[in-house]
Amino acid sequence: MALRAGKVGDALELEMKRQRRYEKEEELGLPQNIAEWITRVVDINVTPPASQFVISKLFNLLFRYNRVFRGIKQGGVFDYRTIHSMLKDGAVLCKLMNRLHEHDHLPKLSFRNNVKSSFVAIANIDTFCIAARNYGVPDNCLFQSTDLYEGRKGQMLSVLNCLDQLGKIANNRGFFPFYQVILPPKPDHD
Repeated sequence: MALRAGKVGDALELEMKRQRRYEKEEELGLPQNIAEWITRVVDINVTPPASQFVISKLFNLLFRYNRVFRGIKQGGVFDYRTIHSMLKDGAVLCKLMNRLHEHDHLPKLSFRNNVKSSFVAIANIDTFCIAARNYGVPDNCLFQSTDLYEGRKGQMLSVLNCLDQLGKIANNRGFFPFYQVILPPKPDHD
């Protein structure tokens, strides 16, 4: 990641607004839900940072056995840094699309698995975005490769929106394991 001057003024306000929006989605459980679906589909193991290991094990046990904990702020394995590190090179996203293509009898995507260069990672992410568009994800739900590669919390919201739409489309096509759609809370009318 390149060294840049910090954001100021309107750009800073917009960044902070996007971070707050991501945190609201995190409270609803969207990042956790998407990450769990991807790990089930692609069959990968995600290891949390060492400092979160004990907390995440306890949280995941409680979360798995009692879905009432959905409203707790997700501090488990799938915080935004873990999701970013899991998806950053684009290989997991391409594997996800290959599983979806396999279900629909479409040709597999070609991508690089062991990514050492940022150019290759961005090419993998671009490959995923093109495949997602062809799979049926609307253009306004797609993200730019830099949104994922740079790993800022606010921009990860675009990535989550794209993956959420992809999961819904996969459900409509009968893909298994199903993506569990999280509905936003309804406003209270007094």
